[in-house]
Amino acid sequence: MLTVGQCQDLIKASRQIDEDFLPYLALSLFEGIRPEECNRKAIEDIDLKRKQVTVSSRAAKTRNRSIVPMLLPAFTILRNTPESRWLSWRTNFRRRRNAIRREAKIHEWPKDVLRHTAATHFYNLYGMNEATKALGHSSAIMLRHYRQIQSKEETQAWLRL
Repeated sequence: MLTVGQCQDLIKASRQIDEDFLPYLALSLFEGIRPEECNRKAIEDIDLKRKQVTVSSRAAKTRNRSIVPMLLPAFTILRNTPESRWLSWRTNFRRRRNAIRREAKIHEWPKDVLRHTAATHFYNLYGMNEATKALGHSSAIMLRHYRQIQSKEETQAWLRL
């Protein structure tokens, strides 16, 4: 998991060197969407009016459709980015992600670290049942990996990023 400070550094680095990467951070870091699911995302899956992101059954790892409530940090990033650039982060993805990571001085990057960071905060925000629905996890996975890893105060700070 990333700390709130690391999340802040990542967003700051993206703003400094690659603003077109911010929508990816909105989807993965604040909406908890898997990298592969982000890659299969379509513009129409992102609904600013309803403040939700749909993970269609065709895009979902589990092949089950889910609707994730859009948190304020994700909404703010997407609202301030032209829709035509929401998915432009896909080009040269790894190179861009690594450059932002280096700029943010984040050396460790476990698989799905942004999603796992979001999941720990979802547990605090929504409780077990709603968090598992939003993430497409089972309750057993939530209990094993994400319960009470971040404090409620850390979650509130994360929401203010």
